[in-house]
Amino acid sequence: MNEFTVGSKGDPNKHSIIPAIFSPNSWKDHNLFDEIKDYRTDKIDYGRTFYWSPKNTGDTPSQLEIEAIDRVYFKQLLEKYYSKVIIEISTYSSKSEIKKRSSLNAKLDKFIIDLKSRNFTPRFYTTNYDRLLQTILSDKEEVFDGFDIKNTTERYDDALLPNIRKIASDDKVLNYYNLHGSVYWAYEYFNEQYDYQFICTPTLEHPYQEWNNYELTNPGQSSFISNIITGYNKIQRLSLSPLNHMYQSFTSDLFNSDMIICIGFSFSDPYINRLLKDAIKLKKMKVLNVTYAEHGYLDDQAWHKFGYEVLKRDNDFSTNNADANGWIHSSNSLQHIYTNGFEDFLLREAWNEIL
Repeated sequence: MNEFTVGSKGDPNKHSIIPAIFSPNSWKDHNLFDEIKDYRTDKIDYGRTFYWSPKNTGDTPSQLEIEAIDRVYFKQLLEKYYSKVIIEISTYSSKSEIKKRSSLNAKLDKFIIDLKSRNFTPRFYTTNYDRLLQTILSDKEEVFDGFDIKNTTERYDDALLPNIRKIASDDKVLNYYNLHGSVYWAYEYFNEQYDYQFICTPTLEHPYQEWNNYELTNPGQSSFISNIITGYNKIQRLSLSPLNHMYQSFTSDLFNSDMIICIGFSFSDPYINRLLKDAIKLKKMKVLNVTYAEHGYLDDQAWHKFGYEVLKRDNDFSTNNADANGWIHSSNSLQHIYTNGFEDFLLREAWNEIL
């Protein structure tokens, strides 16, 4: 779990028609196209324009045609791997799979109840693409994911629209906001509003190949809209609603919190790291990092990312070796690292040792 409680020319990484996850040279060199079909051998229907490869027609395609073919194949490549993400999420977050961990789920519910009993207001933010918390707590507590306005679209009877006002103003509700989108989101056009927007269908995942829309996210640049936000130009897509409002809520909660708990987060997102760093620097709150470290030893990379990318000058740890209970404590008792993983953290109710 990664959770928090509380067509332009040039460098493809600088343009955003499609997510720039890696450079074209790298995915060609590694023969990733072989997983789809032979590169530039078939006629491709891209909208209403057809492109042929030299093998099929004997003609030499223009540079524009080659770029369009590259783009279509790269889109197909993304579809393949996004579909794998959807399959993985739908598997681990299914009700049958969650039921197998009933005792662990009960501990998670107890953790939330304990936080409330100590006058905390739990607020959850995730960089995953699932609805895990809503499913786990479905019989116990109502979890607001940013969508609760009922609407019927031409394709979905159970579509929910985002409640922007509630996201922006309600800082007391138990929430679970997907900061990088969700596989349960779709991007739909509404005739009555003359606009596209994200909707949520709680029981239906949406494959990547449904996405054929573009939005202006930088002056003069359009982004290919996806329900999974990833890649070098991730920030551009986060300007879309309701993602932008969820980030504003996240920032507000960080700066008004008394404790930040990071669960299974790799600290590889510079944007989130900076928000965490600024909040911790300006307000001396308690910080808890729940992670897993082999034999209780936090390796240099993980140590550097948390200790120096996030805590910076507030880093007050004297060691990166855990004690017998799996804890690494700072000398000022404000920062704590639990190295035995989130499952053990819940089963042992380890939060009682630092709250």
